[in-house]
Amino acid sequence: FNFKFQLGNAIEELFKEVIRNENLNCIVSRVDGAQDFILRSSSNGKQYYVEIKSIGINSDFVRVGRSQARKAVENSNSYSLCIVRRHNSIPDRGYFIANSKFVTDIGDKLKKAYNRSEEISREISSANSENIHLDFDDPRFKFRVKESVWANGTDYINFILFLKDFFKVT
Repeated sequence: FNFKFQLGNAIEELFKEVIRNENLNCIVSRVDGAQDFILRSSSNGKQYYVEIKSIGINSDFVRVGRSQARKAVENSNSYSLCIVRRHNSIPDRGYFIANSKFVTDIGDKLKKAYNRSEEISREISSANSENIHLDFDDPRFKFRVKESVWANGTDYINFILFLKDFFKVT
């Protein structure tokens, strides 16, 4: 577990490093919450959110938490899911650039499942009466995003072009 944690941190640091070197005229902030990073334009304050998931070599899905799905759906034009396969060594800059995939429309892809999860939550709440409550040991929702969603995702170079357009960098 500790090594996976170190790999995840290394990948996040690589993301921050490579994005800062792209002259996007934005501030890159590592934050906790429904995304790992917020990229904020230095000129107009426009924001873009990125969630990074590092996965094992044989994994064919990632899990997205409910708050991440909500943020992606609510910010569908400014939220990406980044997937990086991890190997048994700490990756370098070249590895990150060559192996990262970005799903720039993840909010649109999650919308139907997220909206259904909200309906289910409301149904559960409405089942409660004054003296009897429907209770779950673990009521958290997670969304499984299959490899087919990110396999044809945007590569690093095209993601940078996407961000330059988003931030209107010339």
